[in-house]
Amino acid sequence: MKPLMYYLKKKELTYIILVAAILLPLLIYLIRIEIGEPLLGQESYLHLLKAELSQAGSLDELGLLSDAKGIFTPYDFILSFSPIGFSYFLPLLSGFFSLLLFWMILKELKVKLFMINSILGLTVLSPMYLHFSTYSNGLGFSFLLYILGFYLFIKQKKNYMYYSFLIFLLLLLMGVLHGVFLIATLLIYTHLTKKQIYEARKLSIELFLSGVLFYGYQLLQFGFPKFQNVTISLFLTFFSDIGATTGFSIFNLLLIGIGVLLLWEKKRKYFPMFILLGIISLIALFFPISTLYLLIPFQIIAAYGLYKIQEMKWELSRLKKYSIFLVIIGLFFSSITFMTTSIKSEPHQQKIEALQWLKTQEPGVVLSFQDYGYLIEQVSRKKAFLEPTHMYLTDLAYKQNLSQVLFSTRNLKKAKFLLDEASIDYIFIDEPMKNGLIWKNDEEGLLFLFRNNETFKNVYLLSGVEIWKVLRNGITK
Repeated sequence: MKPLMYYLKKKELTYIILVAAILLPLLIYLIRIEIGEPLLGQESYLHLLKAELSQAGSLDELGLLSDAKGIFTPYDFILSFSPIGFSYFLPLLSGFFSLLLFWMILKELKVKLFMINSILGLTVLSPMYLHFSTYSNGLGFSFLLYILGFYLFIKQKKNYMYYSFLIFLLLLLMGVLHGVFLIATLLIYTHLTKKQIYEARKLSIELFLSGVLFYGYQLLQFGFPKFQNVTISLFLTFFSDIGATTGFSIFNLLLIGIGVLLLWEKKRKYFPMFILLGIISLIALFFPISTLYLLIPFQIIAAYGLYKIQEMKWELSRLKKYSIFLVIIGLFFSSITFMTTSIKSEPHQQKIEALQWLKTQEPGVVLSFQDYGYLIEQVSRKKAFLEPTHMYLTDLAYKQNLSQVLFSTRNLKKAKFLLDEASIDYIFIDEPMKNGLIWKNDEEGLLFLFRNNETFKNVYLLSGVEIWKVLRNGITK
């Protein structure tokens, strides 16, 4: 068996990786379309709703995008040209072209071919790359802006620097964290390379002032964001094999750990980078999208770790080959596992069909599991009582507490009072809600009360999805 370095030095491997960069995410799409499943992810439906309502002649008469939820990003405006089509293909194209630009950056920085192939290969196999290339949540588009802006920045041409600022400005408008990590990346890059120090500082100041103006106005309009009931989980943030949708595989993290230990010998040079990565990792516990900015440095460190393992002298050369082979197989297996999970993930078509039916019914507020809020509003065009967002909603805690009590109570009088207080007209339920998300058996809480046909009417029941209509019988709201 030839050593790994033999293959990593092949130019043909670069093109194979680039082809894989578009084929792997495309395969997820094609299989889901073949089995009749809809767009991936819950947040995708918020962006789709914004895009549809921003089209000419569309009005948000029901207030579905009220308050800060209605803040439009550059991604939403691009989606508006073809909401459904772009929701599928923009993440795919963003992922591919970002990797293509990343390749061009590595060549521009005179990185050796075997390191280029290692970095690109690890990136493509990363669940994070597969995630932002298939989920229409704006992460892939943000990553493309990040890479494109950085590519223009290192070209060191005056016109390119101007375009770089415009691209970075768009990235800043995608969210304040994008701007913070962008500025930090520019400063760390100049510290490590000792190049373009003046340009990086000037660009950072311009972006900082732009961010102060834009987000300062947003603060005046909506106040400070309120983060309530944020769940912190190390495993669900970083370990894709355990369930993190924007994390890294265990074998990838193993290589990253080896790379960090080997680079620690030069900690004086890389100390600012280690500090930045540590801060981003800490922030990622609260805001998982922050792992997007760990992707490139982590894969560079992992590739360095893989290179050093390859170069090390082992007493048993056969053991060395088998160990490297096991790591590579592990990386492929983690990618396949992530792809399989994505193909089978929510939402499913039967849920979409139920909400499409609900769209034809009378207007009203829909109570369901919190994570379903965006999906309910986009498909049914009815207001969801609970939404996934944790920011700016001053009454989020009140709504969560009310819904918890409502879901758990077996007191009909209390349930009527709460339904009336919250102006809830429909209750949307699926199998996961009845199997652990909310209840564990049909005798629990609100499920027990559904047998009262003077208060609740089952208006939809198909493929495990139920919709109940609240009958008020003269009770005024």
